[in-house]
Amino acid sequence: MTLTNQDITVTQAFVFISLLNRLRVPLGILPYCLKYIAEGYSACKRIKVRVYYLVMFLVIHRYAEELKTYL
Repeated sequence: MTLTNQDITVTQAFVFISLLNRLRVPLGILPYCLKYIAEGYSACKRIKVRVYYLVMFLVIHRYAEELKTYL
């Protein structure tokens, strides 16, 4: 008898315990996965910002060189 007043068989109990044991590893890894996903997202944002500034620097530098030739 369970808390919901339903009878379970030995086979059902064994299957339930087996499923809980199989879920132990994925659920244990989940916090680390979330941490690495967050770190990867942050790293991608930093790389994107640095690439943006590099491109802007190169564009400004190129136009500055062109302006010097006209002056």
